[in-house]
Amino acid sequence: MARRKDGSATTPDDPAAAPDLDPSWVEAVRRRLIAWYDHHHRPLPWRETRDPYRILVSETMLVQTTVAAAIPFYHRFLERFPTIDALAAASEADVLKVWEGLGYYRRARLLHQAARVVVERHGGTVPSDPHTLAELPGVGRYIAGAVRSFAFDQPAPIVEANTQRLLARWLAIQTNLKTKPTQDRLWRAAERLVPPDQPGRFNQAFMELGALICKPTQPDCPLCPVTELCQARTLGLEERLPILSAKPTLLEGRELAVIVTLTHGGDANAPPQPQSILLVQRGSQGLWAGFWEPPILHLDGANPAERPTVGPQPTSDDLAKALNALVGLPLVFSEISPSARVSSSSPLVTPSAWEDRNDAPFQLQANSPPSREPRPRRTRRSPADRSSIRYVVTKHRMTLEARQARVASPTASPPAANVSTATPEPRVARSGNLVEARFVTRDHLAALALTGPARSILSPWLAAVR
Repeated sequence: MARRKDGSATTPDDPAAAPDLDPSWVEAVRRRLIAWYDHHHRPLPWRETRDPYRILVSETMLVQTTVAAAIPFYHRFLERFPTIDALAAASEADVLKVWEGLGYYRRARLLHQAARVVVERHGGTVPSDPHTLAELPGVGRYIAGAVRSFAFDQPAPIVEANTQRLLARWLAIQTNLKTKPTQDRLWRAAERLVPPDQPGRFNQAFMELGALICKPTQPDCPLCPVTELCQARTLGLEERLPILSAKPTLLEGRELAVIVTLTHGGDANAPPQPQSILLVQRGSQGLWAGFWEPPILHLDGANPAERPTVGPQPTSDDLAKALNALVGLPLVFSEISPSARVSSSSPLVTPSAWEDRNDAPFQLQANSPPSREPRPRRTRRSPADRSSIRYVVTKHRMTLEARQARVASPTASPPAANVSTATPEPRVARSGNLVEARFVTRDHLAALALTGPARSILSPWLAAVR
């Protein structure tokens, strides 16, 4: 039961317990919120259009992504796919590449599918009917409400991270926001609040207040235009609300990315020069489906991706055997580094030395000893260097380390001009959720969609390519 600052309790029949049932309270919130928005809103690019396609793109991007992070991707996406017809005609690989770096790639796939449905079934026009709109892939209740109110000026409610926080405080809701009864309560309140006139403007103001003033911690209540109408403020609960589920404890695990570069033979006295890098493509299921990454092995701890395990301290011979089994290619390793460091200053990762070609197949010899040459001392570490990174995926926190490996071709003769992979045809890997393994040149690397961990661990290459 809620209590006021003076200690007195509210009751279910008290108007303070459900102010959204009071028409005068609702009207006051609408008036104050829109007046505040007119003077304080941010000039965001998707607020300059009524095009339902562009609004669909922006709202899809903004699910679980901040405004600041979404803006450059919004511009890049629309530059590549300016119309819904252009998006529908694109391949999934192209869509994922443009989306690369924004995360939550299932959103991109569903947006792509929605575009194809709109083109095939609705003549390329995003439907305004709420039931038809809700049938589009990836368009849930929130995105449907955003498109309806922003593009078609229909009075549709919106409940998302910012607005549910506002509602929880305005109405002093002291139950877990993630439960179905509480979610139903929030949607009913949002439906009562959205006005029949200017619904898009109201919903923009609704979300903007949550983003700028009614923040998750330390809300700026003195600056809020609705502070006198807020039940949490009246009851002294603004810092305690909303109530959310406790975050689960993340399971820890360690992985090892082996950065394999391919070199030509020739002059035995000349140092080998890297020309291409080995990448594997993930399968069609799970996170980062269809994306590319270097071969990654499991060391210890949690293993959510079900990668091949080599143990906490694998030898170079262990790694050579595991890599051959993983990628299904007969690799000849001339060196596997004994330490976990990928450096932009290392000759193994200098993209300027690469050639724009790949190498022909070569034969199995996977037990070469690691190089015993001492590592050069470095007095300063480049920002692009990576000894390890950490990332969170499916309730797991993984530490991804890196080691380098060098593969030597058996002859000095250059490959045929039309060779694009290390094998005459794509090879299915024998372990893990992988589809294909190939050596990729500098130019090809820039065109591939990489997993998030791969982009981080390969940052020296990516920085040089771009």
